[in-house]
Amino acid sequence: MSGRTERARAAVDLTATIDPDEVILAVKAAVSAQPHLQKLVEPAGPPTVHLVDLSLLDDAEQDEQTAQLWDYAEDFGARDCGEVLLIRRSGGRTRLMARLPGTASSLDAERLLDAVVSVLRSSRTDDTGGVEAQLAAAPNEQLMWWACESDPDTARACHVRTTLEVAERVDIDALQDAVIAVAGRHQALRSTFGAEGETLLVHRDLAPVVHVVDFTALSDADRDEELARWYAEDAEQLIDMAVGPLWRIAVLRLTEQQCRIVLTAHHIVFDGVSERIVLDELAAVYRGAAQELPEPVDFAAWRREHAGRATAADRQFWRTCLAARTAVTRPTQLAAGAGGRLRTMLPAETVAALQRVAADMGCTRYVALLACYLMHRARSCAGADAVVVGVSADPRDAAARHGLVGYLSNLLPLRLQLDAQLHVATALPVVRAALLDAYEHQGLPFAEILSQSPGTHVSTCFNWDHVTQPRFGSACARALPDPASFVRFELSLNVVETAEPQLILEWDYTRDSYDADAIARVAQSYADIVAELVSGDELVTAETIHGRFAARPPSPRQRWPRTTALRASPLPNWMRARIGSLPAYCPPTCRPRLSSPSSDRCVCQWSRRCSASSRPARPSVLSRPQRLKPRSPHTCGRVDRSW
Repeated sequence: MSGRTERARAAVDLTATIDPDEVILAVKAAVSAQPHLQKLVEPAGPPTVHLVDLSLLDDAEQDEQTAQLWDYAEDFGARDCGEVLLIRRSGGRTRLMARLPGTASSLDAERLLDAVVSVLRSSRTDDTGGVEAQLAAAPNEQLMWWACESDPDTARACHVRTTLEVAERVDIDALQDAVIAVAGRHQALRSTFGAEGETLLVHRDLAPVVHVVDFTALSDADRDEELARWYAEDAEQLIDMAVGPLWRIAVLRLTEQQCRIVLTAHHIVFDGVSERIVLDELAAVYRGAAQELPEPVDFAAWRREHAGRATAADRQFWRTCLAARTAVTRPTQLAAGAGGRLRTMLPAETVAALQRVAADMGCTRYVALLACYLMHRARSCAGADAVVVGVSADPRDAAARHGLVGYLSNLLPLRLQLDAQLHVATALPVVRAALLDAYEHQGLPFAEILSQSPGTHVSTCFNWDHVTQPRFGSACARALPDPASFVRFELSLNVVETAEPQLILEWDYTRDSYDADAIARVAQSYADIVAELVSGDELVTAETIHGRFAARPPSPRQRWPRTTALRASPLPNWMRARIGSLPAYCPPTCRPRLSSPSSDRCVCQWSRRCSASSRPARPSVLSRPQRLKPRSPHTCGRVDRSW
């Protein structure tokens, strides 16, 4: 560290006029209610409150004076208690600025202001503007609420944090206006939870204040050290689901022309699609392009319309799918706790080869990488009768995917019996068929899936994220990796797709289950399986396909035509894009080795020897036997597309 002690400081903007006496009482109440803050200011007592009235100055002078107050570097004595400045600006705007002495950090100053604002909000009945709507909490929300209430580490693991780096100075006032505007567009962002987590309260006016943390005075080495400390302390800071807001935002000033915008939200009102929507809307409002945004979808109306859509068939499907699970002793949803994250990368040439192999087999990169992950778990968990991996499903329709924020995604426990001795390519059609089955029955919330199959435990998860680069001002923001300190699953793989040709693999793990060396071995083992898939080696041997003959995967000219199987209901476009196209018919002899346990669909990619009369009638080129040319036994009667 440098020789000069840096003062901890933070600032928040409020839209209401506040009396100094209110702030004095709020500071005292905040300090007394927080043992950490109380210990920090002893023996000097709570910070003193000073009123600074800038309301008679013009806007430019107000900005200049506020900046000078922020940069003011008066040294505190060892027994000084610090200060809170109440800065009044024109238009009824108010800024609270906290500066603490001694060993306090910027996060301590943020916590003080958070507590002060919470006290002010609770004491002013008009601050939240009342409750706009009361909704019954969804089953998945109730499950997450109970999990978070029962274990603080689980609550921390349910925080979704995103960091954007902007190569210019961020206008704090403009960003605060954008936060208020985006909160006004989405009811989920103005929500809190009532007692027992059974009620979702939508407030008319509830938005977080933008915190500012200044690192510009530090050297590069000190800045890196303080940034790591800030991220670690921020990960420890819980979001109060009863008080709200359930999201927060901070601006970290690194240099005069380099800032970070850190958005943290509770997963109970925020999923992956919500993250993209909120970041895009914040950027649009910030740069003055709010008129370009689509109309937001009414959160309450959408929930009422889509509530209770699970059918008896959905319940029966999940009971059957999970009935033969391996017995477990932990009944909780999450294996959450203190954890870490390892980032690896699939190079561009591997991604391109993966795309070709998956397309040749009628699948997508998503299915291919998920199949590799499932095969990795099957080979790692020797002796288990099946592997269970959680995958996400999003119920939003086309309009909602661009304008609906909330915890709407559903976790589907995908259970498969895979022979670890087989080549990984044999898993692709199996995984695709299982995904189709699961997506067709996604109407049953994960919380109810657990109730249908007591004892089910999902300890590992596979996810796919697409990261965008919203434009704040004239610069496009760059997403930075987050140093995860708490994770929701014992092991999870998150594939991150960016504008670059390579794919990023994020391995989240609990420290109780893995150490750094163990997770590195897991990542390397997975990379070896991906290499096995794209290597072009023999995919099937005499021991693996019916014990009769060898076969190679069909070439693009030989593979089945892309057709759409008849389904009970059409799949959304995003789901078809995720799964790909693969015919749903093949001989019954393939099912014992290569099919999903709960599916009567035949999924073998290579053997197509059944006659047209044995398949369900459908208007497809596949039902015309004259287009199937006889081939040698070693090609399994593949379809010839040369006609």
